[in-house]
Amino acid sequence: MKKIKPLILAVSVTFAVFFIFVICFFFHAGDDDLFECQAHLRLDMAANTCQGKSSFYFFLSMHGGGKGYFIINGSYTCPNDKPIVVDEIVNFNHKKEGSYNTIILKPRTPELVTLFAVLKYNVIKLKIMPLDAGRVYLLSVPLRSPMVCRRIGKLEG
Repeated sequence: MKKIKPLILAVSVTFAVFFIFVICFFFHAGDDDLFECQAHLRLDMAANTCQGKSSFYFFLSMHGGGKGYFIINGSYTCPNDKPIVVDEIVNFNHKKEGSYNTIILKPRTPELVTLFAVLKYNVIKLKIMPLDAGRVYLLSVPLRSPMVCRRIGKLEG
């Protein structure tokens, strides 16, 4: 009887450790679907706005379940005017198709569409390519200038 108790204890501990390992692996495996990055954009405004200067913080988050959002926060200045502040969140759905991610945008403000012409489309094809050890990425959309962003958060190595 005394030998059975340590055996039961050892089997119970082994089972508990295995169970915890399986749970941790299951939850960690879902993190592979998460992609978050940030960039700082300094742009010369297009002719269709005011031909001024701008500075924006851009944050992109794509996570499991095909959901995501991006945040654009900053300001732009037209000649002889006060700075105009922009603080927008745009939600979207996404799915991987070959080497591109199909982004299906939810409603966004007309002001944001004026500032970033690519946002006039409801569906955008986005290619995400790593540049160095998975920390810096090139985001590109067909027929537009690419953008470089830095991966952030707990997934950063």
